[in-house]
Amino acid sequence: MNAYRLSWWRSRLIGYGVYVYTTRGVMIDTGFPAARREVDTIVAADQVRGVYVTHQHEDHAGNVPWLAQCGIPFAMNAATEHALHTRHRIGLYRHITWRATPVLRAPIVPFTEPGLALEHAPGHVDDHHVVWDSTTNTVFAGDLFLGVRVVVAHRYEQPLATLASLRAVIARTPDRVFCAHRGLLAGGTRQLQAKVDWIEGKIGEIHTWAERGLSVREIRMRVLGGPTSTHWASRGDYSPDNFVFAVLRDTAKNG
Repeated sequence: MNAYRLSWWRSRLIGYGVYVYTTRGVMIDTGFPAARREVDTIVAADQVRGVYVTHQHEDHAGNVPWLAQCGIPFAMNAATEHALHTRHRIGLYRHITWRATPVLRAPIVPFTEPGLALEHAPGHVDDHHVVWDSTTNTVFAGDLFLGVRVVVAHRYEQPLATLASLRAVIARTPDRVFCAHRGLLAGGTRQLQAKVDWIEGKIGEIHTWAERGLSVREIRMRVLGGPTSTHWASRGDYSPDNFVFAVLRDTAKNG
């Protein structure tokens, strides 16, 4: 199994990168469009026969259109493929960091590898999946983890679904957990549980202040602190305010 951390000068300026993994000639995710040359090198060096895609975001699926054009087959969810066939507007900060994924026009050739399975793990985005390797009891977690105390979110994220997805992975007691942005997690299951505990604690605090009639911004200030640099750079698209908003929205939706 090989791990490759992809970055380029723009993403390095803000400390961002993303991992792609290869195992038994299979690549997990494709990196972002600005890293196409590096991905081509990995595909050739590791003799990649097919690719598993965890979800639609450009740092994970950004080179799907190019690799599909080259004839590489894929394992991906239908919702992910549908999203890649559609042009989406993304924030300027994402254009700067990763570049936008070109619209997928080449046909997708289906691919499966014995021992590898895509399993739905929503929360970060509806089409988010993890990849399980049953031969080594390993999970490639995509963006399920990201960190224990992640205070920023997009407005469409679903913290309650993320909790359920985390618990489902923990229940299978993986021997190794690979995060798309942090690599191999030391004590992977323990870190996943720590994230569950942190999210549950913050949800409880948010509910307490919401019951007292505080606004989203007032709750954010008390529970998560002031706006982050990411909040300002993304013009609020990736923000602590959105975490609070998403918790309140999901709670109301679920009664």
